[in-house]
Amino acid sequence: MVFATHEDEALEQRWLRRILEQASDGVLLLQPYARTNLTNVLIENHLPFVAIGDRNDQQVTFPSIGSTIWQGGYSATEYLIGLGHRRIGIITGPLALRTSRARLAGYREAMEAASIPIDPLLIAEGNYMLGDGYQQTCTMLDLPEPPTAIFAGNDAQAAGVYRALYARDIKIPTMMSVIGFDDVMYSPQMSPPLTTVRQPLVEMGRMAAALLLRLIEGETLDMNHIELSTSLVIRESCAPLAQS
Repeated sequence: MVFATHEDEALEQRWLRRILEQASDGVLLLQPYARTNLTNVLIENHLPFVAIGDRNDQQVTFPSIGSTIWQGGYSATEYLIGLGHRRIGIITGPLALRTSRARLAGYREAMEAASIPIDPLLIAEGNYMLGDGYQQTCTMLDLPEPPTAIFAGNDAQAAGVYRALYARDIKIPTMMSVIGFDDVMYSPQMSPPLTTVRQPLVEMGRMAAALLLRLIEGETLDMNHIELSTSLVIRESCAPLAQS
């Protein structure tokens, strides 16, 4: 059974009741970190579960599958720096989430390693939606010295970046380079195809399901948290900084 709560507390409570009343064998949770009571209730009821996505609290004891988010943020920023960009904007997700902070930390580390000053005006917090990608890009474009490249927190935000740039007739990649994060199925079909950091989402789901089946069978897991590697997928949305 698949159930989406859309971060609605009433829906989450309804889902919990259904899970407990129907005597489910196990649960896969997708980033259940904003509502920690979900995991607490599952633990109290001895219901096996595995979380997919990085965790906010490194001390929690439930099993989870994540990816090397920090490395992805570093690799994306390093790639743009290698193309000659120095004014690199970043649109994050909610900074209350560790995954969002990890992307930003990777960005900061790459900029500092290249001795490039970090402009706070080029760091914008969003919510991983297309709309905030659009709005935050418009804000950056209105700066006296706008960025020459934008690193979006996910591919949906990157689609919003594209929309804002097209609205102002700013061509990608000759006038602005764009990088996303996740490598979802529509990223190669964007125009131009989006350069992005690939999260191994299918592999994460497959491994989480395999671990859950082991828990249901009563096995003890060797480790609590597993991180799979991210990788930079280079397509056509980035170019060397224009000399003009």
